[in-house]
Amino acid sequence: MPRVALVTVRRSSLTPTIAAGLVVLSVANGCGYDAIAPEEPAAETNVSTLATAGMHGFMIVSEADPTLALNAYGGAVANGPVKLYRGCTWDNPACTWTYRHGALLSDDTNNALGIRLAASAPDNDPLILSGSCAVPLTAPAGCKWYYRDGRFINEDNHDFAIGVTDGPSHGSVVKGRDACTSSTSAKCRWSIQSAMITPSRQSGWAMRAVAATDRTRLTLSDSCSRTNPECTFTFRKGQIVSDVDPTLFVMASEGPHNGAWVRLFKDACNDFDDDLNCKWMWKSSKLYHQDHPEYALLAVDGLVNGAPLTLRTGDCPSGNKTCVYEASVAGPQCGHHYQGSCDGVTCEEGFLARGLCLPVHNRTIRCPASGDLVAGDVSGNLYIGISNTGNWSVKGHAHDTGLFGMNYTMGFTFDWSVAGGQFGQVHSGVVHGTLDIGSRDDNFEIGGKDTRITGTDGNLVPNWETFARSPVRCNMRSSVNPWLVAEAALIGLGLVTGAGLFLLGIGQSDHCEWQRPTDNRIDYVCSE
Repeated sequence: MPRVALVTVRRSSLTPTIAAGLVVLSVANGCGYDAIAPEEPAAETNVSTLATAGMHGFMIVSEADPTLALNAYGGAVANGPVKLYRGCTWDNPACTWTYRHGALLSDDTNNALGIRLAASAPDNDPLILSGSCAVPLTAPAGCKWYYRDGRFINEDNHDFAIGVTDGPSHGSVVKGRDACTSSTSAKCRWSIQSAMITPSRQSGWAMRAVAATDRTRLTLSDSCSRTNPECTFTFRKGQIVSDVDPTLFVMASEGPHNGAWVRLFKDACNDFDDDLNCKWMWKSSKLYHQDHPEYALLAVDGLVNGAPLTLRTGDCPSGNKTCVYEASVAGPQCGHHYQGSCDGVTCEEGFLARGLCLPVHNRTIRCPASGDLVAGDVSGNLYIGISNTGNWSVKGHAHDTGLFGMNYTMGFTFDWSVAGGQFGQVHSGVVHGTLDIGSRDDNFEIGGKDTRITGTDGNLVPNWETFARSPVRCNMRSSVNPWLVAEAALIGLGLVTGAGLFLLGIGQSDHCEWQRPTDNRIDYVCSE
């Protein structure tokens, strides 16, 4: 068979300026990388007829770095290694896998080799490809894996899960690690991209969300294709997400119970590890509700087109072929939400951050939540808008009720720290009193774009989850004369609780605006 070299995707880092113990973010007015990393060696892979026919499985992508995927390194061979490879594509069978009866089978050999943990393997022993895993139902110990919380844990030895010890980086050896079985480290966590969830050995059948939207029931379909996003789903951190819309999560209607219909729910789950009602476990080919594993997925009506999927307890009914599921076919796995870019630069959906095409998320915070900040005769409030695109904006208002003009300073910080520091910003202005010439009111808007929010910074690697959930604190001071410079002002306002401070970079934001959907509500909205 011919051998091909794959395209290499390159990353870079953005380095903060550190002075006198204070970390100040530089201004970033545009997207993209500021430097090009050295080229990495290409890995050779076999191209089989499986990819030509398009009937291949899914990529297993690192949550720590979504540009890295599990690869049958150098082409799948017996006892060959599994490594992380940057540059995998969904049509390269050395980068795609089939999940059948708990075995992870390489598509590079038409599923003749599977990932195996040696029976007596020590901790951190490299995993190998083994022909003994090709028939999972009779395979020896070490061949089967179950998926829980984003980890692949060995079914025969629960003390070991798939992970890496270094990086992760291009060429990292994939190993069996006991540290991964209870860890939330991204070195141990993987996403399954755009898989068709199929009743075992039932070609052409798959789980489907017809006209997928909020509260759509999941059913079985005999007319699914890998290019129809209604029929493909992505697994992340134990959650199952529709490829139609990444805000549609697979959940049990009215909570997990016997007979519960399985539906899509919009914005019902968060992107964190504490939302147990949204999680699923794929074990022994059955899909269980993770928090209530007594309930498993099946279609009570059996293998019937349009049969609704429900949760059930007990054994699978005799003759029902919808209790056991596999994934041997997958859809496009680049350019769409939560997938890597196809060319390393552009996305079909979302925007590019850390090599991943992300949907846009926005957050608006009023500070204080009600009422106004008060400092002497000056009062005011802030509306803080922030987006995972790196854009941010602050709309503020100050008012002087006194006789004389005053200088004022208002500032805010996010309580939760990233890389040892808090993000925040400050604004100073002047309002005039009854005896002054000028306005009692000062309305202002500041903003910018800071790509460190999106995590493109290879050193700090802050993440959106912090900004999405962190409480925000704000304060205000008024004085006759101008007060402190920005960094010192935030400290003086009592808003910095740790050792470090990150000032949000001021500059030109893009594709964002303030909107007022109702008279008493204002939202910061960024688009793709």
